[in-house]
Amino acid sequence: MMKKRGNGLIGLMLVGSIIGIMIMVTLYIGYNMEQKLREKLKTDIQKVAEQNAEAVGRTLATHAQLLQNLSKRIALRPEEQRNDYVKELRTLVQLQGYKRMAYVKSDGSFLTTDNYKGNFGKKAFFKKSMRGEIVINEVRPDQLGKADRINVISVPVRNTYTDQIEGVLFATLISDVFDKFMSINSFNDQGNAYVMTVDGKIIVNSLVHPVENVFDFFENFKEENSAEELAKIQESMSLGRTGLTSIKQGESMYFYYMPIKNRFGATPLYYVLSVPKEIVAATYKELNSQLRGVLFTALLAL
Repeated sequence: MMKKRGNGLIGLMLVGSIIGIMIMVTLYIGYNMEQKLREKLKTDIQKVAEQNAEAVGRTLATHAQLLQNLSKRIALRPEEQRNDYVKELRTLVQLQGYKRMAYVKSDGSFLTTDNYKGNFGKKAFFKKSMRGEIVINEVRPDQLGKADRINVISVPVRNTYTDQIEGVLFATLISDVFDKFMSINSFNDQGNAYVMTVDGKIIVNSLVHPVENVFDFFENFKEENSAEELAKIQESMSLGRTGLTSIKQGESMYFYYMPIKNRFGATPLYYVLSVPKEIVAATYKELNSQLRGVLFTALLAL
């Protein structure tokens, strides 16, 4: 009888030990799985951002290069014939998917390919291009025609012989052309993507309710975020660096930013991707639940 009790006790201890080991293994696997999921998410964020940043950079460079080539042709014509040349570009406007193009004289007056006239002398893009800059303007509603979301790309028109800037050539892109690069399907359509200037102005974004400036937007959550951390992000961007950090926009977010390769001498731009950390937590909970199910099944089998 004592021997049977002893064997039974040993059996219980053995089962207890197996259960304890299974619990420890499950916890260990769960912990490692969570860490791997976090690292995988960070890698996925970086990969998506790099691919989209490259695509945006190439798209902008293509349009900027086209405008630069056209500006050289315009420069060969006398001033009084330049608007006529722009009219000849109507077919190109359709082929490139532009909404319109125009040559803006040094006094700001212009005539577009869709016959709008006016004066852009006070426009920031005009002033910058008259100083020699290639400008990619932030997204805004079109003020000349149907209120589409648009981006203006402008380049200086330089005199062929003196190199003096005599005017500005611009093309208007409907911002939808960038939507495919704002896609964040990899993260269950959650989070936000932006193309922005170093000072936070939005060139294009995926937000349902767009904001004009990312850093101004952060001000809405300044009580949740460290002022030092936000300043660090801005400083890092001003130095052309890449980074992954955490911010709060009502919820905790991974915030990944990287410079878009500048192939055309325009204002430096950044591609930014922010993804809720909850995605990791939700995935971990599901897998952890599956692990507990396996453990429970194993315990029943014992």
